[in-house]
Amino acid sequence: PFDQLEPSHEIAGRRSSVLRRLAKPKKPILLVSTAEAVMERLPMPASWSRASFGLKVGSAFSERDLRARLEAHGYDLDDEPDYPGGVLFHGNTFEIFPAGALGPFRIEHSGQVIRRIAAFDPIGQEVLFEVKELVIDPMSERLAFGGKRGKRSNLFDYCEQAKWVADAGVPAHAN
Repeated sequence: PFDQLEPSHEIAGRRSSVLRRLAKPKKPILLVSTAEAVMERLPMPASWSRASFGLKVGSAFSERDLRARLEAHGYDLDDEPDYPGGVLFHGNTFEIFPAGALGPFRIEHSGQVIRRIAAFDPIGQEVLFEVKELVIDPMSERLAFGGKRGKRSNLFDYCEQAKWVADAGVPAHAN
């Protein structure tokens, strides 16, 4: 991304979420990629611990602070969560479609505490499942660079322990 056209919110958000998960994997990961994607300049893996944040059931909640944080992460505030990056605040709930997620979540709060986090069907509005924590990634990996002069990395830095398998045509394609 970023060579010719700006990627969609969905692609940029998914890419941001994948890079965060690659930076500190909890389990072995199978990653299928293209030569172009492997050669992209990326934020340093350590930058994701600062770029992402979590919302937890039982944790303190301030709508004003969360709005500021989401806006800094590239989310569209006061927009229906029909697509990645959409956030809608109303009363004691807000709905968000996080970067990299497959669907939106509804967060219920009261007394400045998060009470419930649930994935929901945006059409029928029924709850699909509940979670105790929701990780919020930036809507673009650009936000993880932290500045124009931030150090750059590549996918090899993210996958130091990886076993690489490449198609026979990859070296010629990469050149």
